Amino acid sequence: MITKLSKKIKEGIRKDRKAGRLQKLEKHILATGGTRKALKELRESNPWIPTLKNNHCNITNRKQINKAATQFYQHLYSNQDDTNQGIYEIRTPNPCPSDPEPEILPSEVRKAILSQKSDKAPGPDKITNELLKGTVEELAPILTKIFNKVITSGNIPEQDRRLKEPQQTTKDKTRQSCGLDLD
Repeated sequence: MITKLSKKIKEGIRKDRKAGRLQKLEKHILATGGTRKALKELRESNPWIPTLKNNHCNITNRKQINKAATQFYQHLYSNQDDTNQGIYEIRTPNPCPSDPEPEILPSEVRKAILSQKSDKAPGPDKITNELLKGTVEELAPILTKIFNKVITSGNIPEQDRRLKEPQQTTKDKTRQSCGLDLD
């Protein structure tokens, strides 16, 4: 008698779960056209944070976990004047003159160039990745020397500085011409 009742209950739970899963999938498919969010919502094997140990007791309620985390970070950032009383010790490495920055190797430059994706739009320098890949053997030693010079001197060549300046978009130009400059 009890086993039959237990089996019926388990079967009912299984059917209810299946119907609920199908409803969630259908809802997300109709709303977004995809199942990614629904599957993420239905995933049971990867819980958010199952438990949090706080003051030697385990918290399993999500709201309590959020509250404990908020209190922790409020306490952490409110004691900025008490640098010696912090939980973590901040260590700053002492720069040793005997340990200079290692030089960049031509093989590293080659690997970096060859790892670039093809068929991407060129940057402000108008050099495509295909061109770089095609001339990698000639470019690698030259670029290696430039990179190592930048590392040792700490100065970026003037022509490279111009390339790092952000380009003004058409949207920004339109806003400026209409008097909508937000700067």
